[in-house]
Parts: sequence; structure tokens; C-alpha cells
Amino acid sequence: MTEQEQKDAIIERVFGETLDWEKPTRINSPSPFYDDAFVTHASNIKFVLGAANTALSALSSPELSQVYAYLFRGGFDFQVSSKADAARCEVFDLRKELSQPPEWYAGGFGVAGHEADFEYWAKMEGWGLTQATCLSIGVEPEDFSESPYAERMDPRALKFFERRQELVRLKFFRKQFSLQVLEPVAPLDFCRWAIEKKIEIPDEMISEVLALLNAKTDSPEPTSHSLPEKSLEGRERDSLLKLIIILAVDGYGYDPKAVKSPIPNQIRSAMQLNGLDMDPATIRKWLREAAAILPEAAKDE
Repeated sequence: MTEQEQKDAIIERVFGETLDWEKPTRINSPSPFYDDAFVTHASNIKFVLGAANTALSALSSPELSQVYAYLFRGGFDFQVSSKADAARCEVFDLRKELSQPPEWYAGGFGVAGHEADFEYWAKMEGWGLTQATCLSIGVEPEDFSESPYAERMDPRALKFFERRQELVRLKFFRKQFSLQVLEPVAPLDFCRWAIEKKIEIPDEMISEVLALLNAKTDSPEPTSHSLPEKSLEGRERDSLLKLIIILAVDGYGYDPKAVKSPIPNQIRSAMQLNGLDMDPATIRKWLREAAAILPEAAKDE
């Protein structure tokens, strides 16, 4: 066995799982993500492993072999030189300097491997407070346990979670009297509320809830489409266009000059959540037509 192989074996024996630690992978999520704790831990690992390698590299070949033999063969009865023993102690002391790796949620909830299973949760009749809060930021509720989170999470991420949870609680889980039994919130009602209040929730969450809603509908087209169309002309048409563009600009942040806009799809999602539907191309056509009546100054704002 070469000296390098001996050093590698010693490092692996002493530091074990530390060598396998990897920084969590960030995924797209409404939850903010702060990687300070992970960057610090990665730097500590790099420093400690470097120091351990330096300590072992300072040994002669026989001394390195003594440390190797002590760890893999001799145990506490195996005799080593004072220099070899000092290096061994230094390596073990370095291991003690490494704190426990930060939890996956230390920087926030948008972490690969802990994504919410929206297909499963959308089938539920209702969600509790913690479930609804977790799902709204894209994290799997079953991976969540409130008690240890506060102490191990970045304060900024914790503040985001607590504020989101408070919004959900005040809307759906606030008791009007002490003995009131709070009912779970239906997925459709929750998504409708979030969109109405412009609370960012995962697109997949909306898609799965809508997919189940559409599956329950016997008719492929909403009943509103069976109503006879009424032609609009003159002032009545202008009034409608004014309403459309003002609601789109002020309500959805629609930019009339944008080449591509996500707003038509967002409007369609809101319609579907309320039992209606319209092709995004049709929505886009009406928005363009309505935008034409805006004063130029308003378009540039």
C-alpha cells in the first residue's frame, strides 16, 4: 500500500460520512433559500481535511504506517512513536472541530428530495394548517416537524415560513369561539384564495388540483360556454375593454408592451379554479385589443 493510499484510508476511517456530505440542491420554489450554513460547513470540511492531510504528510513513511496500523490493526495496545501518536491525536481533534452538518431545511424549503407530492395531496378532501402551509411553498408536509425547525433554520427562511403560516391560519384556521372545531381547507378553495391574494404557490399545485376538478366534470366544456353569445358594440364594448385592461394591469401586473406574458395563463388558471375556462389565445386577443385603448403614457409606466 502506498503512502497516499494509507493517508486516504486513515482520513476515510476518521471522518467517515463527512466525506460523503453534499450541499443540498436548490430547486424552483416559492420559498427563499439561503445557503450560508451550507457554504460555511463546506468550507470547514475543506479546511479540516486539508489540515489532517498536512499532519499526516509531515510523518515519515514508518510513522505513517504506525498510525495506519494503530487504526486498522493494533487498537489501543499497539505502540506508536510520540510523533506518530501526536499526528493521530491531531487528526482526531480535527474531527471534533467539525460540527454536525446543517439540516436540509437550514436555508429554506426549496431543496431537491423534499418536494411536495402534489398528485397525492390534491386528492385529499382537505388540508390542515401545517399541510396547507408546506404545500403552498412546495415542501412535502410529511418531511416537516415544526419543533426542531426554529433552532436550525436561517432566521430569514424561518420568518418567511411563519408569515406564510400566519396568512393561512388567519384565513382558514382562526377560531371564532374557543370550542370551535376547525375544518380542513379544501384544495380548490385554498388555491383560489392564494391566486386571488397574489400569494405565490407552485404551478404544479394548481395543475394537480385543476386536473382533478376537470376529471370530475362530465361536460368537457364549462356550462358557461353553453350560453348564447351576445355581440358588443359601441360604448358597451369600449366599457368592457376598459374593465379588462384595468383589471389585467392593476390586478395581474400585465405589461401591454411585453412580447411574451404569463398573464393569459394566470387568468385562465383563475377562471378554471372558479369553474370557467377560456383558451389562452382568446384571452391574449382580448388583452391586446383592450391595451389599444390605453393612453401611451400608461403603457410606458
